[in-house]
Amino acid sequence: MEFKIAGIEDRILSALKTYDLPPDRIEVEITERTLMEASVRSDNALAKLRQAGIRLCIDDFGTGYSSLAYMKLFRPDCIKIAGDFVSNMLEDDADRAVVKAIIGIAQALGIHMIAEHVATAAQAKFLCDLGCCEVQGFAFSRALPVADITAILRRKKIFALLDRSALPVVA
Repeated sequence: MEFKIAGIEDRILSALKTYDLPPDRIEVEITERTLMEASVRSDNALAKLRQAGIRLCIDDFGTGYSSLAYMKLFRPDCIKIAGDFVSNMLEDDADRAVVKAIIGIAQALGIHMIAEHVATAAQAKFLCDLGCCEVQGFAFSRALPVADITAILRRKKIFALLDRSALPVVA
């Protein structure tokens, strides 16, 4: 499988130059399945973006083929632990084991991690106790209209979305 847009890496690099954006502030997310099915051309595109300083994040980690060889080869900057495992990890021993294993691998390789689909404070605390303290999900907020989230961000009150008493404190 190749990227949907031929030459996407050149478009991204051109936009960086046009708008004078620092490449280390840009992150390209690619699903694990797409990464595993990537053609040589796609591999080259990813390598070109990485060489320019753009960060690579593997989305839905654990739902594709989970090749450890690709983790070593691509050495992504970040992985997003698939919500399929996170959502049931407190109730399901197998999901909990998979989440723990993914976190262990990421920690051993020095890869940043984010857990997806975190819906409760208990899930956030469990993940943070394991060393994955960056999470996404409804524990923070349902999707909001652009105007609402923009107003929150302008007031610098991102934590207005949270019931802080229920979530773990992360230093």
